[in-house]
This record gives sequence, structure tokens and C-alpha cells, in this order.
Amino acid sequence: MESQVQENRFFLSFSYKSVSMYTYRLIGGVKVPKEGCPFGDYLKGLIKANGMTQSEFYTALGIKKPYFYDIVSGRVNPPPYSLQFKAMEILNADEQTRELFFDMAAQGRKELPADIAQIVTDNPVVLANIRKNIKLLTQGR
Repeated sequence: MESQVQENRFFLSFSYKSVSMYTYRLIGGVKVPKEGCPFGDYLKGLIKANGMTQSEFYTALGIKKPYFYDIVSGRVNPPPYSLQFKAMEILNADEQTRELFFDMAAQGRKELPADIAQIVTDNPVVLANIRKNIKLLTQGR
């Protein structure tokens, strides 16, 4: 059965001068951003949607203003796992938002998503199962 793909537009950052707009696809009810949606813009949109100022957010996160602006501008990679989890807690993010945030951060950091890495780290059986499945997949080649 094919998944229905629906394209929508969502606004991530707002200012009196411009609105940054990116597109996403809905696949099975899950938002999947298209290529080109910067992590920093997504984060700024989450902060604004939560009714916080950027200053309130980076202060609650426990980071300095220059580091925060380096993250949202893309000058540095998205924050490490511990700050990703804290950010989602501060923003009271729902599961779908958390997953998208972790996926986008992982892409920028070239790592596993934080939630997946935590599960693998905390559950050795999961790691063993992943290795087992990789072996099964590679044997069929």
C-alpha cells in the first residue's frame, strides 16, 4: 500500500522584514522537511511557536548568546545530545516535533538522532539486534 504524500508549506521564522518559508511533506501523517530547511530556522520557529524569546530560550538552555547565534546561523553544528534533550524539554515538544528536531540535528552533526542513540546506549540488546539485522541485510547482497 502506497503512502500518501501531501506537500504543505510552513513558516519557520518571522520578522517585520521577511518570512522564511520551507516546505515539508506529510507521509503517513508525519512531517518530513524537504532538503534545504536549515536546522537553525527550524529551532527559531519552535522557540517562537512556544512563545519564548530567543534570549529566554538560550538562557534556559544554559548556553551563551554567541554560541546560540552560531547554532541558528549554521556556523556551528547543532548542539550535542544533552542540549538537544534539554531543548525539547524546555520547549515542551510533542513526540513528532522531537523526532523531527533530533533527525535534523543528526543530519547536521552527521550522527545518529539523539533519541535513537540513547536507546541503543541504554539497551545493549538493541545494539546486538541492530548488528544481527545488519549481518542479515548484507548477506543478501
